[in-house]
Amino acid sequence: MKKFALGLLLLLIIGVVGGGIFAKQKLDYFLNHDLAPLVSESTGLQVEIGSVNLSLLSGQVEISNFTIANPPGYSSAKAVSFSTLRLSLDPLTLISQPIHVQEFLLAEPAVLVEANSAYQTNIQAMLDELETRFPAESGSSEVATKAQNTTDARVRIDAFTIDSAQLTVDASALNQTSQSIRLPVLSIEPIGVPDGVAANEAARIIMMALLEDAKAQATEALKDAAEDRAKEELEERARGLLEDIFKR
Repeated sequence: MKKFALGLLLLLIIGVVGGGIFAKQKLDYFLNHDLAPLVSESTGLQVEIGSVNLSLLSGQVEISNFTIANPPGYSSAKAVSFSTLRLSLDPLTLISQPIHVQEFLLAEPAVLVEANSAYQTNIQAMLDELETRFPAESGSSEVATKAQNTTDARVRIDAFTIDSAQLTVDASALNQTSQSIRLPVLSIEPIGVPDGVAANEAARIIMMALLEDAKAQATEALKDAAEDRAKEELEERARGLLEDIFKR
């Protein structure tokens, strides 16, 4: 299926030059009805893709309203959303291997870290799902191997950046106030240089980088909040003790 989908995408990209709006509509349909379900199957994370703008001559692809659903058991519908996902690629490599992405930018992603009453978070649940499907010791799984066996598509990404990410930490289930944190720019090492990696492996690397960064930042925020709360409780107990002493 992925091999067919890649071929369809190439035909649609070529069609943008001569087919205009019709080709773009077909590309939108491909992204939402073919590619998104395939990414969801490969990663175990429910993915939805919005609109796409493509300029073949400049090698620019821009996808808007890209979302990843929250795992079951959490209140919010979305865990991650990207306002803009932008790729700069070498158009000639669309008909060769690997597809050469010169720059991959995730602009202003909104990430929700939701903690439940059992001190579990949605981000950790998503990381656990990725680890299950892509075990660290083998680098593959039954699901991942199945996806890889259906396509020979490979991708090379020279530069990958997550810019202006907004992290919201919702710990209301733990009686803590929500926090909003602006994350620093995150860049990771080039992916698949020089010979490329399977497309779903590149997706795994990108998602792991984003989720691990969100987890680290949220852990610090929750730790600071817990320390502040413990300090407040200690001060309240100390005030109560002093009041009892002076009443005697």
